[in-house]
Amino acid sequence: MALLAVLTLYSSFYPSMGMDVGMEQFIQAMPKGMVDALGFAAITSGAGWVHSTFFSLLGLFVLCGAGVVWGKGAIAGQEETGVLELTLAHGISRSSVYWQKVAAIVVRFVLLGFLVALGLAVLNGPAKLGRDWGKVLAEILSYLLIGFLCSCVALAIGTGTGKAGPAVGGGAAVIVLGFILDALGKANADLEHLRNF
Repeated sequence: MALLAVLTLYSSFYPSMGMDVGMEQFIQAMPKGMVDALGFAAITSGAGWVHSTFFSLLGLFVLCGAGVVWGKGAIAGQEETGVLELTLAHGISRSSVYWQKVAAIVVRFVLLGFLVALGLAVLNGPAKLGRDWGKVLAEILSYLLIGFLCSCVALAIGTGTGKAGPAVGGGAAVIVLGFILDALGKANADLEHLRNF
């Protein structure tokens, strides 16, 4: 619901803000390095608006936050509460539990991807986004994979340590460091290799 609310909020502002001449002038007045770092180069198009406001900012952090919570809770959360021991006492192996938790997280991300795609389909016309669906599906897939990576890091650290704190820290570090390295790579041509990293 949070993702759909954020998507709806940002998309509904596009006709009044993104298509406004003032937005174009505002972007031109900003330093090029800052425009590139924030991903605002194409913000005046519908696709650029959704990419810059939803897929690269709040929508990304909401998705990754959910992924980190799921990854943390899958093993470490159950380890700390003692629930995992009850499961293992029924003869289920740790590796089986681990892979079932990964599968459950994948299903959650697929459902979120479907909901985001559905939200974009509904908002595309009224918000005048003009999205190319081939590119939308590729963007949703990459968006989900970033969230899944954060979730997998949190799950792996939680599995290794049995503690929720380090799992949350590790999963959150992926998105925060990734966001910073991407911004630095966009802002400075000499640091462009950081974006690929």
